[in-house]
This record gives sequence, C-alpha cells and structure tokens, in this order.
Amino acid sequence: MSADDFFNEGAPSAIATIKALGDKPGTTIGGPIVEIGEQVQQKDVNTGAPAVWPDGNPKMMLPVIVATELRDPSINDDDGHRTFWVSGNLKKAIGSALRQAGAKLAVGGVLQVTFTGYGEAKKGFNPPREWTAVYTPPAPGSGFFEEPVAAASVGTPAPGAAPNPGPAPAVAPAGVDPAQWAAFQAMQAQAAQAAPAANLDATNAAYAAQMGFQTPQ
Repeated sequence: MSADDFFNEGAPSAIATIKALGDKPGTTIGGPIVEIGEQVQQKDVNTGAPAVWPDGNPKMMLPVIVATELRDPSINDDDGHRTFWVSGNLKKAIGSALRQAGAKLAVGGVLQVTFTGYGEAKKGFNPPREWTAVYTPPAPGSGFFEEPVAAASVGTPAPGAAPNPGPAPAVAPAGVDPAQWAAFQAMQAQAAQAAPAANLDATNAAYAAQMGFQTPQ
C-alpha cells in the first residue's frame, strides 16, 4: 500500500493525481480552498503505527481540500476536489506563500501548488518531493460571517444631519450687485464642502436677506 492510498479517504490525494498525470516536475494543482481539516497525526505507511519524530513528538499533517477543474474518469462522481496532506516540504512551500501574501490560510482563498522535482534522499528514505506554492486570500467580505459593505443611503438624512441647501441661483436677484452675488456663491460653495452648519433657504429673497443684501421695496 502506498502512502497516497493509505491517506486517500474523502477527496482524492493531490499527490496521487500528480502521479496519475505523469509525475512530471512543473505539474500544478490548485483552486479555491473548500475545507481545512483538523491536524491529524501521520502514520507509518509500513506499520500503520502513529509516526513520531526522534524526540518522541508526533508528526502532524493538515488536510487542505481544494476545488480543481480536474476530472478523473476512473473516479466515480469526481467533483474535482483534491486533498493536500500538508507536512514536510509542502508545509514549507505553503508557509512561504502565506508570508508572501501577508495572509492566513482560509476557506475561499486560492491555493496553487506546483511539484518541482525531488530533493536529495536521506539514507533509508525515498527522495523528498519539493514544491512551490502561490496563495491568493479571499476577497474582503466574502466570508460567511462577514457583513457586506453597506451601500450609501439615499433619501431621508439621518437625525441631526444638516440638510443640503441645494445650489444657489446662478443669476443675481434684482437689486443685488452681480459682483457681490458672485462672491456669495463662491462662499456658499466653499461652506457646503466644509459641512455647512446653517440651513440656508434656496430662494433668491432669502439668500439676499441672510447675506444682508438690499432688495428693492
């Protein structure tokens, strides 16, 4: 029994898929992450016993399932989901991708993993696979528990908000000096940009009265 067969429960192993595609360096598998499982202890592929490091600490791995566009006709109802059992060099590659992206691994993020070849074999072991990875975090607001960004409210202003007085008339009212009226309009526009404090009436007469202009009797 191979290591891929041993761990191949649920979504097929990504490494098994790479082997089925010819086990060629440069092969990339990836897609949106649909599930991140709990860490589990690795097992010795020869004995089935829980695997540990020389110091006695357990060897752990993290199952990460991605939705790929691959379909294997030999797998019944293949939905394209593939599992990366993350440990060893694969853990290093994904960790580097996360640091490069400045993000944490999350469902909805896109993980692309490329098999680059084999490293140097240690005595009594097969040569380790080597990897590179690219990670794109999910877009803000795409998470299940995140609130969507509220659209700007149109209609009745919030309590306490100053109403918009609207634009001043373009033509000076009768009896008002056009130069004074132009200066008033410029001042009004500047005040509107700086959150006006007063509610100015938009009628010609009111504008003139509020600014102290004299109108014909």
